Amino acid sequence: MTTKSKSPQIRFRGFSGEWNNKKFGECVLIQRGGSPRPIEKFITQNENGINWIKIGDVSTGSRYITKTKEKIIPEGEKHSRKVFIGDLILSNSMSFGRPYIMAIEGCIHDGWLLIRDEKKMFNLEYLLQLLSSDYMISQYRALASGGVVINLNSELVQSTNVYIPNKAEQTKIGDYFQKLDKLIEQKEKKYQKLKQFKKAMLSKMFPKNGADTPEIRFRGFSGKWEEKRLGDIATFTKGKGISKADVIDSGQMLCVRYGELYTAYNEVITTIYSRTNSNIDMVYSQENDILMPTSDVTPRGLATASALSQSGIILGGDILIIRSEEIVNSFFSYFVSSHKNKIIKLVSGTTVFHLYAKDIENLYLHLPSKKEQTKIGHYFQKLDSQIDLQLQELEKLKNLKKASLSKMFV
Repeated sequence: MTTKSKSPQIRFRGFSGEWNNKKFGECVLIQRGGSPRPIEKFITQNENGINWIKIGDVSTGSRYITKTKEKIIPEGEKHSRKVFIGDLILSNSMSFGRPYIMAIEGCIHDGWLLIRDEKKMFNLEYLLQLLSSDYMISQYRALASGGVVINLNSELVQSTNVYIPNKAEQTKIGDYFQKLDKLIEQKEKKYQKLKQFKKAMLSKMFPKNGADTPEIRFRGFSGKWEEKRLGDIATFTKGKGISKADVIDSGQMLCVRYGELYTAYNEVITTIYSRTNSNIDMVYSQENDILMPTSDVTPRGLATASALSQSGIILGGDILIIRSEEIVNSFFSYFVSSHKNKIIKLVSGTTVFHLYAKDIENLYLHLPSKKEQTKIGHYFQKLDSQIDLQLQELEKLKNLKKASLSKMFV
């Protein structure tokens, strides 16, 4: 396999010259894991057992294997592959296909490949990033029959080409990506922590089944929330289909189409994504409208509500529009988030699922005063803004890493 260049597009100051080209199999030991069977006979609860490393032991955003959920008896080691601290392991499935550094000893099953730098040719962090690069992934695909990799194997990975700088440059590159990965991991943890916090608050700020007051309330609010049937306090209409020809970037009217109910990160739409011609006959929004999808491939996909604060927006097809003088729309959108299972029970269908007005009008919900509803809606909107900001910053870091991987490796 040939490449266009023998040096990367971007390098740290002080480094020059071409990188050495070698077959990867000439540089490292590559071996497939093994699985003792039936595995149930080898699993042990003994703390002194051997760590049994599975895909599920990988923490989100982590580059290291630090612990395992299961262990196997010593006899299982004879039918598996032992790995040590400092080894790399690579999932042989391209659906996952990422390398990890071993921070513990253990055994790997046949879903992993061992990558061991026996000749000490690589900086460990550099090697980790090399295996994560598009350059390596593209080789896997090109070398696989049919051009599509279903599973990696040791022979395929051995046959790949690698370009190797000197150890000093490897270390510089490895340190850069190690710091970048740490930032990504920290941002990922903060993002996940905020999502978990929101989930907890949704469960505490809306009454649980059988209750008429929530566990947590804002200061100054008291008394029972009143139970009401949605159909008794709301009206229901549907949006109207919009053709592709009518949706243009230079159009004069904002519109929301069915698919865009899912484009916004949170349940409250804060950005309208399309513009359309103003001379078409359409259904228009009113202030405080609640929008829900009417069809989806999963029941859970229908348990979503979005809130609009602007009138005059064109509403597309497959959108259920709920209007009520007694409900603050942002409050209702978060009510749906906290009662997804309750909404799912109203869904009908087998292959494609539907949520009709006649179904959701039988939904019962507890309502506080509109002032308290507004307070709750604003609270979760601010929380969602924080979550969205963390997500945007996380995506920026991931994009920076992706760009760096493409430009800092041959």
